[in-house]
Amino acid sequence: MPVPYTSFNIGIKASTTLTQGEYAKVTNLTRGGTIRGQANSNGEVVLNPASSKLAWQNGDKLSIEISGVTLGSASVTITRGGTRKTVTVTTIAGPTVSI
Repeated sequence: MPVPYTSFNIGIKASTTLTQGEYAKVTNLTRGGTIRGQANSNGEVVLNPASSKLAWQNGDKLSIEISGVTLGSASVTITRGGTRKTVTVTTIAGPTVSI
């Protein structure tokens, strides 16, 4: 029987303010799969893996990368009801950034 899609949110903020439109990429290190999203006007990225048909669950380990003018990475474990993580970032000068 397939694992049901559990709806929960992953909220990502940065230690500095993200500019609207900057990207966050979240990869599930336990089950596989990647989801991407853009920062909103509050400087936060909010993702719901179920909307991308990813069967992520509590206890899964995630890797988070932020790219754009700001760079940063972190890891977190999904907890009951979702997870929220503030990523420590480094600001890069210049137009080209790669992770």
